[in-house]
Amino acid sequence: MKKNFTIGEALGWGFRTFFGNIGLFLGILGIYILTIIIASALGVVLPPIAYFITWVILVGFYIGYTKIRLELYDGKKPEFSTLFRYFWLLPEVIIAGLLFCLLVSVGLALFIIPGIYWASKYGFFYYVIVDKKAGISESFAQSAKLTDGIKLDLIGLYLLCMLISIIPIFAPAAGLALIYAYKKQQEAAEQSIS
Repeated sequence: MKKNFTIGEALGWGFRTFFGNIGLFLGILGIYILTIIIASALGVVLPPIAYFITWVILVGFYIGYTKIRLELYDGKKPEFSTLFRYFWLLPEVIIAGLLFCLLVSVGLALFIIPGIYWASKYGFFYYVIVDKKAGISESFAQSAKLTDGIKLDLIGLYLLCMLISIIPIFAPAAGLALIYAYKKQQEAAEQSIS
């Protein structure tokens, strides 16, 4: 598939969107911090259960957070409550995430290059699940299609986003840049079908 974005465009959109919605992102950060504080307090009483429940809640929040970022790309004004609406996608996200981690880990063990290749090939699986409500196998198939021919560009974008995320306040901008790349490739795929 032909690349439908540049790294500069993705990062530019990510930073503009982050600064244009900084109140929303600070509110989301507050919810994450509050959840971790409550979990830490509960961890004194129910250590293993509290950490597992916290992990599940944070993954559920992250799904809603991803939906908010997708809505920002689509030009919508997301509601803060979206953060809490997508817990029903937890089974697909968790199972697909475990499969992705296993695949990449095996690839990294096999002389590193296969792991990097598979990470770039299937890295959009999560966005496909949240954006298109796709099943696990469909999300991997769609990711492979969307990343065909652009894996080196994606590796470059991932590396830059990791560097940007070293400064935690800019991590949302880096995540938004990845959303931009995904959505641009999704648009190109939809145009080629029609």
